[in-house]
Amino acid sequence: MIKNKSEIDVNIEKKEFALIDARSKNRFLGLALEPRPNVRSGSIENSKCLPFSECINPKDNTFLNKKILEKKFKSLGIVNNNVVFSCGSSVTASVLGVAYSLINNKYMPIIYVGSWSEYGKE
Repeated sequence: MIKNKSEIDVNIEKKEFALIDARSKNRFLGLALEPRPNVRSGSIENSKCLPFSECINPKDNTFLNKKILEKKFKSLGIVNNNVVFSCGSSVTASVLGVAYSLINNKYMPIIYVGSWSEYGKE
């Protein structure tokens, strides 16, 4: 249910799973400063971004309709169980993991526990 930094490093070359980042697009693209000291801006090579907030209904903080969630994940090319979620600290990555499990009941969420706070250290 978890991945570590060495597994993420190997995946950059082997591309065995998709890595989806739950941070804002500006943080992912390196256009916004990171809130943690000594963590550079940017993202993990070959990862994709789906901000966790785009999966949540702002009116009542529930997950969006399953069809909408499915469309969001498919737009990233995610159509199977071979996906790992990341974020800044591994907390909001869990939101994406649960969202994906709502549309794929065979998926057990997998989180890169070090997330960007580990990977992006200067």
